[in-house]
Amino acid sequence: LDAATGQYVFTLQDQLTPPMHDVLQDGETITIDLSGMIEVTDNDGDKIVVDGQSFMISVDDDVPIQTSAVVTGLVHEDALQNGQSDGNEETGQVVAVSGSIAGLVTVGADEAPTYSLNPDVTFLETQDLLGKDGVELTYAVTGNTLTATGAGGTAFTLTLDAVTGEYVFTLVDQLTHPLPGSLDDSQAITIDLSGMIEVTDNDGDK
Repeated sequence: LDAATGQYVFTLQDQLTPPMHDVLQDGETITIDLSGMIEVTDNDGDKIVVDGQSFMISVDDDVPIQTSAVVTGLVHEDALQNGQSDGNEETGQVVAVSGSIAGLVTVGADEAPTYSLNPDVTFLETQDLLGKDGVELTYAVTGNTLTATGAGGTAFTLTLDAVTGEYVFTLVDQLTHPLPGSLDDSQAITIDLSGMIEVTDNDGDK
């Protein structure tokens, strides 16, 4: 605050936690009433403190935003060691793939984010994925581990690191592909895991 002119500069140096910090609402603001911090003194010493709600600063909240990035991975049934497959018929075939989903979202000013799995598995259920013997998979989220279960037990798992966003997808048993009886060895099932990922910023916007 300039004592002679009354000019002021307000500088935001770190994030604030808004009152509705558990609601994803870009544009939510915190209003800081600085009125009672201002004193004005005339030339012969008469002083007044400015009344409330006459000098207000609003701080706009920042929320996570999804980017255009896409994360993909590839695992192979041929690499399963289940007594049926040949256990890696080609070099480079794997049953586990890892990477990071951190690039899918930018959290902006309210760092650092937390990565978690959505406990609501409806997104996966609507994909009608089939495990061994054509039995529809069921899903459960325990902490940061997603487990898909079919007729033969666990079909696949997904684990997610809450701090880094690193994931590991592990194929445990075979899935039923959409063209049963086909000898097309390149036939693939794509599992969309997008709706299972939650990103929460430092003040609770998710």
